[in-house]
Amino acid sequence: MRGLAQLDHRASVPGAPGPFHPVAVIQVGLRCRALHFLQATMDDPLVDEAVVVRWLVHYANGSAREWPVVYGRHVRDLWWRPGREPLDASEALLAWRGRAAIGDLSGTDGVRLFKATWTNPQPDLEVARIEFRVGETSMKPLVVGATAE
Repeated sequence: MRGLAQLDHRASVPGAPGPFHPVAVIQVGLRCRALHFLQATMDDPLVDEAVVVRWLVHYANGSAREWPVVYGRHVRDLWWRPGREPLDASEALLAWRGRAAIGDLSGTDGVRLFKATWTNPQPDLEVARIEFRVGETSMKPLVVGATAE
């Protein structure tokens, strides 16, 4: 799987049903034990336990599983501001930390990305595609990479 997606609730499909709207689809076509995502979010508010994005994993047999990505557990803001929030997320690894060469960095201590893992409850079924659904929060999920294991 290759690509970069910054998902924004304003890019959602007009008239889509429900509070979470599809904005991107990644074709997979593989059987896997797990899916790993390298990710962060951008923009306030930074609210622990807010659902940032829902990933809908579609299997080749037509069934699907949903995984809500929760702020503070699976992801945090790209820009780290010491004293404002923890460096780490509780259920994701801090995968990368660096310095940004753009913008006004006052109050930040660089940028970071998190690796969150979704364990596939049906590893014998082929994952056909992953649908990314964003909701009403103004946080913008940033997915830098995805790997099937």
